[in-house]
Amino acid sequence: MEPARWIAYRFRYGIDAFYCQPDLQGAYEKGGVEGQIGWFRRNHLAPVPQVDSFEQLNAMVDAWDAAADARRIGTRPHTVGEHFAVEQPQLMPLPDEAFETGTWLTPRVDRFSQVTVRTNRYSVPVRLVGR
Repeated sequence: MEPARWIAYRFRYGIDAFYCQPDLQGAYEKGGVEGQIGWFRRNHLAPVPQVDSFEQLNAMVDAWDAAADARRIGTRPHTVGEHFAVEQPQLMPLPDEAFETGTWLTPRVDRFSQVTVRTNRYSVPVRLVGR
C-alpha cells in the first residue's frame, strides 16, 4: 500500500510508479540504480570532502556534474550529457509551486519530557514540558 503523501506527490508530478519484484526474482532490477549511487559515493564522498562553505561544496558538485555529463558509460557511442540532451525535450516542465514532501505536526511535550509522533515517543529537553 502506498502512503498518502507518495500518492499526492506522484499525482502532482505525473509519475507512473512501477516497483521492483521482491526477493530473488527481482534482485536483478535494482542493481543499476544502486550501482550508480555506490559509484558516486566511492568517487566523490569517500573520504568525505572537506569544505569551508556550502558555496564551495556546491562548486564541487557542479564540477562533478559537468564531469558526469562528459562521461561515457562502457562502450556507448555518446556521453551521458548527449543522451540527456536527447531525452530533455520529452520531459514535462515542473509545476510552478514546490510540493511539500514532509508532514507538519505540532506535538505537545508531556510531563515525562516526551513527545509522541504517530506511534513513537521521543525525549526532549525538560525545559519544554507543557509546550
